[in-house]
Amino acid sequence: MHRLDVAVVGAGAAGIGMALALQKVPGLKFGVLEAGRVGESFRRWPAQTRFITLSFHSNPFGLSDLNAVNEPSSPAIHSGAEHLSGPQYADYLTFVAKGHELACHSRPIAGKGSTTQWIPDGWRSCSAWM
Repeated sequence: MHRLDVAVVGAGAAGIGMALALQKVPGLKFGVLEAGRVGESFRRWPAQTRFITLSFHSNPFGLSDLNAVNEPSSPAIHSGAEHLSGPQYADYLTFVAKGHELACHSRPIAGKGSTTQWIPDGWRSCSAWM
């Protein structure tokens, strides 16, 4: 059993952003719990769906990318696109999570239909499922 001070549920934009903030707190034990992969809900977007907000890197002007989960990163620069698709944004989130070595955990196996079953083999680090 893992003992955490904070458990972040979900490895989407809010979950990864929160984990990055928590990583700055000395001595805090936290983990990100995800039933799928990092950015899983974005990966399920229909192919034609794109972000409405323009994504661009504006740090030279002291501003961060509107769609970024932290100030130094940019989904636009990572993906080479201004209006990202769901999978492009999920790949960006995965890149950020790996780059910051976030403690992400998942135990999924595909179930029937939209259900998820949990396997009892313990937690795996995010590098095993990204």
